[in-house]
Amino acid sequence: MPRISVCIPVYNLEQYIAEALDSLKAQTYQDYEAIIVNDGSTDKSEEIITPYLEDPRFRYIYQENGGVARARETATLAAEGEWFAHLDGDDLSLPDKLERQIALIDSEKRTNLVYGNVVMFFEDGRERIAYTKPMPKGDIIRELYRDNFLCTSSVMIKTADIKAVGGYPILPYGEDYMMWLRIARKGVWAARSMEVVARYRLRAHSQVSDTLLNNRKQIEIMTEALNAEDRPHLAAILLAGLKQVKRSIAYGEARQAAKSGKGDIETLLWQSWGFNRQGYKRLGLAALYSLSKVTKIKRFRDAVIRQLTKSTVREEIASDNQP
Repeated sequence: MPRISVCIPVYNLEQYIAEALDSLKAQTYQDYEAIIVNDGSTDKSEEIITPYLEDPRFRYIYQENGGVARARETATLAAEGEWFAHLDGDDLSLPDKLERQIALIDSEKRTNLVYGNVVMFFEDGRERIAYTKPMPKGDIIRELYRDNFLCTSSVMIKTADIKAVGGYPILPYGEDYMMWLRIARKGVWAARSMEVVARYRLRAHSQVSDTLLNNRKQIEIMTEALNAEDRPHLAAILLAGLKQVKRSIAYGEARQAAKSGKGDIETLLWQSWGFNRQGYKRLGLAALYSLSKVTKIKRFRDAVIRQLTKSTVREEIASDNQP
């Protein structure tokens, strides 16, 4: 049996799936099976996938459209490998990803989750490295309780651990984060690679490129985890993480209000600040906006609006809590 099962969910990815599968075939580590789950695609995805099935390691499952969570659950049930790796059908694995991660696993027998650095990129050429600070390792439950900092296409988990928590939760969103939290609650020991192991594509109209939408989803998942957490010190960490995400939502809504001209920018900015570098910047914007209303100095307000409507790669794809 293969040591690694790689899950590749596909839904209408005719533009990207060949590149993703090519990146898997190019791996320097070859002891894997690829489980391609076609989640009811209506484009040419199946036609593009078919030639890859000549490789006996590549398995193909078609199912009626049920969402990415159901596709991952299907792959989990079919997996024969000890380790379950993720590769979304529009992302790319670097050639040494599996080899590098297996080496980390073999160097620390307690490991049941391994992840690595990624390049997050838009189709217009903008990109950045996800982690520029030291990435957490070992018992990472506290870090996971603060934020979903794991990029799915960089993650491998023990297949048995996924099954032990009931498999992938069938959700319309956030099933990966809920899975990480469930496994972490039972016990997690993570290895990580600071080197880039994957390229994570952010498409203009995809859910993952909408930071505000994802933060709203994250609130629901973290709230469920908080309700299940009976250890006071960890519940406190999770609660602090929840508050930080709520501040991020307030800032995102302030940005939307600035762009649309509708909404209480001042109140949202005051709700968005916290005790970190980004939080102090937001505090300054809130104070300047309030000052503009008191003094009637329009240029102060205009400066805040310019800042809120300015778009950068970091603002679009970074979260407040990301390492």
